[in-house]
Amino acid sequence: MWIRSIRVKRLGVLLCSAVLILLTGAFVFLRGEAAAVSGDAGVSARTDEERIAFLTSCGWEVEPEPQEVEDVLIPETFNEVYERYQELQRKQGYDLTAYCGKTVRRYSYTVINHPDQSAPVRANLLVAQGKLIGGDICSVALDGFMTGFHNEE
Repeated sequence: MWIRSIRVKRLGVLLCSAVLILLTGAFVFLRGEAAAVSGDAGVSARTDEERIAFLTSCGWEVEPEPQEVEDVLIPETFNEVYERYQELQRKQGYDLTAYCGKTVRRYSYTVINHPDQSAPVRANLLVAQGKLIGGDICSVALDGFMTGFHNEE
């Protein structure tokens, strides 16, 4: 009886250990998946130098000073315009839904090497806690364009 009790306890400890290992593995795997889905999630964007280096890596040349720096409230619920913007972010590997209801900072730089210079072109970077969370390249013309970060030329 005493030997059977020790075996049952050992089996219980082994099962609990196995469950903890599986849960830890699942957590690490899912955390890695979340990082993979979040675009350039590891990109630090605390300084102008870091933000400009990111844009340069995407093929853009920009003015050294931002044209505009503004705090932007990501709405709690996306309307049609934000849904389209969110779709652009998802295509780039970002997801703004984690920032719904939160204020983030938008840095807008003037792009100087875009082929369509009929109107000023801006690079908008959305930054939260010093990390890049999304953004776009766009024309400020009324009938302008908006694309993702990567210069496809």
